[in-house]
Amino acid sequence: MVLRLIPFLVLLTVLSVLVGCDSDRLYESYHDFPTPSWHLEDSVTFEISGVAEDRVLPVISVRFTDRYDFHNLYLKMVLKDSSDSTIKDTLVNINLFDSKSGKPLGTGFGNRFTKYDTLTTSGSEIINAKKVQFIQYMRKESIEGIESLGLKLIRSGN
Repeated sequence: MVLRLIPFLVLLTVLSVLVGCDSDRLYESYHDFPTPSWHLEDSVTFEISGVAEDRVLPVISVRFTDRYDFHNLYLKMVLKDSSDSTIKDTLVNINLFDSKSGKPLGTGFGNRFTKYDTLTTSGSEIINAKKVQFIQYMRKESIEGIESLGLKLIRSGN
């Protein structure tokens, strides 16, 4: 009986691996904060390497809880080249909660949610930069309720 289950389990494992692969994802990395808070002096840096696509869609991911006190998150995004020189410095605004209803935006359940948002900076700028640094820009020493920050680069069909 057990021997008959082994081929089925092997087939199920292979199928789940094949279905789980995302061929459009060129880069993906996450930074988890040790405590669910982001201190003003803590920056999050993603080093981009090995991406040689022309058309890339940059997506930021924020995992947060209902302990977050604001409806949006302001981030300072700094693009740096390989010699650590600043190429671009811009402000990013991500809405995490609906400003009227107060309901969390994004996906999740319970008190944990994840919001994905497209960055307005072009993918080619990010790839040419090599380093993308995010600094929380909420004018508070520490903001509670932010668990992680992620960056994805997805192949764009446009």
